[in-house]
Amino acid sequence: MSATQKTFARNFLVLFTGNSAAQLIPFLLAPLVARIFSPEELGVQENFLALVSMIAIVAAGRYDLAIVLPKEHSQAIRLFRLGLLLTLIVSGITLLAGLFPQWINHFYNNNQLSAYTWWIACGVFLLSLHSLSNNWSTRMEHYKLISAGRMVQSLVQNAGYLLLGYAGWGVLGLIIAWLLGLLFPVILLLVPAFGKLRSSEKKKKKMWAL
Repeated sequence: MSATQKTFARNFLVLFTGNSAAQLIPFLLAPLVARIFSPEELGVQENFLALVSMIAIVAAGRYDLAIVLPKEHSQAIRLFRLGLLLTLIVSGITLLAGLFPQWINHFYNNNQLSAYTWWIACGVFLLSLHSLSNNWSTRMEHYKLISAGRMVQSLVQNAGYLLLGYAGWGVLGLIIAWLLGLLFPVILLLVPAFGKLRSSEKKKKKMWAL
């Protein structure tokens, strides 16, 4: 086996382990979650996630998928920044959804969803940012971080479902736990990403100084 094949096999194993663990956690805790929350509450969360996912797919202008393509890191950094800017703009516009809760209720035929429309923008921002950071980490070959991020996401979300569910938070607890599950891996993945961005800025300043 060549060195390239060994590297590929090692990276594949790292990602496979992370994905497997991330899927095992909700599988084991699903019976407990189902006992805490009613089918109606879980249905409201599913509608919320569907709406957030639909917007987040295009929030970064699909530049998140292009981050892995350029040969030069400087081009990838520009794509990352552009995707982040578009994410901020789209998330800001999505805040307007809170002004039209009846439209969302009518679209999903669910009168409970309107109570959580102000959380949609937060979900769009974090989900799009997660995609940006995940693709940046893929470009940088930070596979261990990606794997750890998926496990952290699954653990935080499902632990949050249980804790906030037992506390009686209902649908809001489901939404907050889901958001926290996105926040922690985003932080984990973005720390090295921002380090790369800062070093790039320093190099630019030195070049302009010369």
